[in-house]
Amino acid sequence: MTIEFLFDWLKKYGVYLLLICLLILHLPFLTCDPVLNFCGSRGPFTDEGFYLFQIRNYLNGHGFNLYASDAALKTPLFSLFFLLPFKIFGIHLYIARAFALLFCFAPLMLVANRGKLKALMSAMLLLGLSQTFLFQYTHYAMAEMIACCWIFCGLVFLFRYYEEALLRDLLSACVIFLLVFLLKIQFAYFLLIPVVLLIGICIVRYKSGHHKKAFLHFFYFTALTGLVLVLFYMIWYHPRQAFFRYIVLKHYDFPTSWSDAWTNVKFNYEHILLNDDLRVITYSSYFFLFIGVTMLLFFRTSREFKFIFAACILWVGIETHKLSFSYIPIRYLLPMLFAAMLLISLVVSESVRIAFRSSNRTMFKYLLMFIVLGVSFNLGLENSRQLKSLVCGRTYIMKELNSYIKSTIPGQGIIVGNWAPSLTWEVPNETMVVASHFLNDEKMFTTVQPVAIVTEEDEADSDGAFKNRGIDLGARSDSIRHAKVGRWQLEICRIR
Repeated sequence: MTIEFLFDWLKKYGVYLLLICLLILHLPFLTCDPVLNFCGSRGPFTDEGFYLFQIRNYLNGHGFNLYASDAALKTPLFSLFFLLPFKIFGIHLYIARAFALLFCFAPLMLVANRGKLKALMSAMLLLGLSQTFLFQYTHYAMAEMIACCWIFCGLVFLFRYYEEALLRDLLSACVIFLLVFLLKIQFAYFLLIPVVLLIGICIVRYKSGHHKKAFLHFFYFTALTGLVLVLFYMIWYHPRQAFFRYIVLKHYDFPTSWSDAWTNVKFNYEHILLNDDLRVITYSSYFFLFIGVTMLLFFRTSREFKFIFAACILWVGIETHKLSFSYIPIRYLLPMLFAAMLLISLVVSESVRIAFRSSNRTMFKYLLMFIVLGVSFNLGLENSRQLKSLVCGRTYIMKELNSYIKSTIPGQGIIVGNWAPSLTWEVPNETMVVASHFLNDEKMFTTVQPVAIVTEEDEADSDGAFKNRGIDLGARSDSIRHAKVGRWQLEICRIR
């Protein structure tokens, strides 16, 4: 009786226990430095401050300058999400990371409440969201993992529409996907996936004789999506299209020919997807894709498996376009990793369902389940090993530098540099980012008189913005604090 009670309790509430445990695992990382990764990008070392510095400047009384960088321009909702938390709780890194966690876990809770998907959600928590890169970026104050978690939630609402044909579920999915687009406009390409899935749903409805209702709902979906995109173009893009084009021209390096794109794909596949840190995930994805297709062909799979499996394949497929880029920081790969881990988790949960809930329990089904669980167990062990390494390897150098700037730099005046927003969470100063022949460099010591400049010793972070203008920071500084953060040697120059 006790075992049955425990089994029933875990069946109902086990997924929530896993959510709480995973959330607790994130808490030790709220104030520590980001972790170095293989791609060499500064990533969250600078980006956590960069994507929120404009809203922080506004709250510190320095006004909101949309053209201070491209951050708020391409992540309009992201800054808005943090406005109220910063206003209420103060501007601190741990507040930003805590609310980033909240924004990630809220859609996961919605998915967990869906009874049919509790097994999938449990597998995703154990295998997917504990994968080292997905785990790290879940607590970083950046938009990518928030977007991925809400995309997952949107796909669940779209599946509910597929099952129950309720317009509210379809419109809920539509609103979620549009919010993801406004969270970071680079996710515009993802809007193709719900359209393709919805076309598939309309075809199924047509065959079952409910085509009029399905086509009307498809019209509502496309009309709402089109309306938001038109409003975005008219209100946000068109008045600032010159700045958008300037940013794209200066900041993004797209392949200029098909041969260049193919060369980039081959290089990125060999040196990134088959890198030591991602090789296991890449080969595991191939294995579980094969198992998933086998299950579709030879077993009676559930409706949720068919739908979400198709969605995962579409998602991974559309994400592969990034392999054609000449430069891929790890944050660009997060949606692909998320989709791959979702596919793996889906196959794991469905294999268990087939083995234990199917009336025809052949030995082959059990064999399939044990193979899948065996590979999953190895993935789980690898995740555990890497999480232990993350916990033991925490550093707090950036926290110390925040304290140093707070105690030595005057609270009035501008602090300049691409590292400045990430090292000034505790001070009320205005911050400004800079890049050579691109952003704000012509203003240095003319219209802008900084009280401090934070830069790498070789100025690689700004492409030599100060050297190229003939500015000798050593000659202009009262004092210089040297520090090594990650692999970068920084200088904090207190200007006379």
